[in-house]
Amino acid sequence: MQIVNERVSLQRFLKSLQEALSVQSLNSLINTLEETVGNRKYDKDEIDLIIQIVCLHYNVSSKALKNTKQKGIVLEARHQCYCLMHFELKLPLRYISNKVFKNSHQTVYNGIKRFRGLNTKLKLDKEFIDNHIAIKEKYISEKSKPHTTIN
Repeated sequence: MQIVNERVSLQRFLKSLQEALSVQSLNSLINTLEETVGNRKYDKDEIDLIIQIVCLHYNVSSKALKNTKQKGIVLEARHQCYCLMHFELKLPLRYISNKVFKNSHQTVYNGIKRFRGLNTKLKLDKEFIDNHIAIKEKYISEKSKPHTTIN
């Protein structure tokens, strides 16, 4: 189903691109590209699944997870969400920040940057990596199930 949707989206994009090129207007082409790329639809169920798994793993509510004032374990859980959404779902940072968490894209970038700079010799970083692996494995097993309800 997802492949069919992506194919239809690609066909619409190419048609729009063809129309923009026929107009011979660079501004028209840029506008078409921005509209098409900016309107890309992402699977909300997979986003919700990641949030649900992270919330269960860290024993936090989704409301707390999306509250930008929360620190500590909630911040770590939020960073896990950023990483999983970016690396597993291939969501752009701006989409994660604007549509999912309603915060600054710089905040999401800093969470991803933290993940990339982890040092396995440090206890807290090692725990973050171990948690990330556990959450990722849970996500992979749950998304392969026909009905994704987590117990």
